[in-house]
Amino acid sequence: MSIRARLVFDADDARRMITVKYFGDLDSHTIAETLTVEFQKIEQPWLYDALFDMRRFEGVVVLDDLAQMARAWNQAARGRDAGRLTAIVSADPLTHARQKAYEAGLPLRIVRTFNELTEAERWLEAMRNATDPKLAS
Repeated sequence: MSIRARLVFDADDARRMITVKYFGDLDSHTIAETLTVEFQKIEQPWLYDALFDMRRFEGVVVLDDLAQMARAWNQAARGRDAGRLTAIVSADPLTHARQKAYEAGLPLRIVRTFNELTEAERWLEAMRNATDPKLAS
């Protein structure tokens, strides 16, 4: 039984945390469009940390589309996301191999990739405690 393709986007305004869960076979264009729409709903999304849970993602994000998403983000953020955190969770080796591309595309954010959700959550919590304890749960 295949998974219905979709992105589930959640913004916790009190904790300034965005969680995006990927399900099924999504194409890069759909991902970019959905993220753009969802980020526009948040007053200052660059002030949020982010968790991208790609464990149930069955598609491939094309590198050119990834670069375009990063350019659009950086144009909107204009440096105001410096020091914010991004955790990406995936068992896909390609996702991990792109670590340098994530860092280059989002040079002011601290970006890490993880195999397990619990690893990512622990890292986010520790980093948030170190930099802004009031945001940690």
